Amino acid sequence: MMIINAILGAILQKALRITPEQVLRAAIVLAAIVGVLSSLAIPIFIQLTELLPRSRVRKQHELNVELQRKYEGICAQLVEERQARETLQKENVELRRLNEERLGFDRYHDSRTRAAMKGKDQ
Repeated sequence: MMIINAILGAILQKALRITPEQVLRAAIVLAAIVGVLSSLAIPIFIQLTELLPRSRVRKQHELNVELQRKYEGICAQLVEERQARETLQKENVELRRLNEERLGFDRYHDSRTRAAMKGKDQ
């Protein structure tokens, strides 16, 4: 108890010897420190809340949702490309069939025309 009284007495004596200039300087420094701390308080609080387990789980969930969305988009794109390729293959098969049919008709028509021409020439 005596030590506490001695410390408080020393602080009081020191406080009574302070000049108004020193009080003003201390107030300005204190205001600056409070201002800096108050401007940093919200970002520091947000950073600290990001370290909580719930926040980590939420971030992981958001990341999983984002990756799932991208995966589904890529899958949909691949399905569309596959359907386009299959449609193109079907069209190619149909064109090949029509071309072969036309070539067969042309051969038949050419042979008949030649035969008819030979018949007229004789």
